[in-house]
Amino acid sequence: MTADFPTTTPILAAAAALEAEVRARHPDYGDGFDGYGKGADRYVCTSYCIEVLRRAGIPVDRTLSDGINIEAFTAPLDAAVKRGDDEIAGIAWALAEAGYGTRLDDIEDIAAGDFVQYWYTTQAGALAGHVGLVVERVPDGIRLHGSHKSTRGMAVHPEVIRLDNKHAIFGVRPMAPESSL
Repeated sequence: MTADFPTTTPILAAAAALEAEVRARHPDYGDGFDGYGKGADRYVCTSYCIEVLRRAGIPVDRTLSDGINIEAFTAPLDAAVKRGDDEIAGIAWALAEAGYGTRLDDIEDIAAGDFVQYWYTTQAGALAGHVGLVVERVPDGIRLHGSHKSTRGMAVHPEVIRLDNKHAIFGVRPMAPESSL
């Protein structure tokens, strides 16, 4: 199975190309080969986003990488999520700060080609975050492409990601440098 979504932006095209290349090297991707994690051809949600940005021509330096990975986080997580602090906005904060994206303050503006960072409660009751690339806006939420443990690596998440049940959602529309378009 390969990426099955429109590649209408440089970011979406980069994501589809990345998945196609990795799946070509690992025909058993997602079944025998678990593409989630660290190591060759393995990605967690943040490292997937960083690689997609690089492939789209956005230079990812240490500051941008740390912002996407939420490395500078200092406040108690639950309180920061409740307040919607910038330091837990991940890719939305980092791309805007670096000048490679426009923050989307209204979740209704989120569209295909945008990244979202969101925070939710797991079935076990723990607070968790995830970041992915929006490939489609649907009536009940969004469809995301990304890397997640539940999909064993890169894939369009099988479920619709609802936007009405998250503790915090941060969106950003990436802007590739002119030279890469």
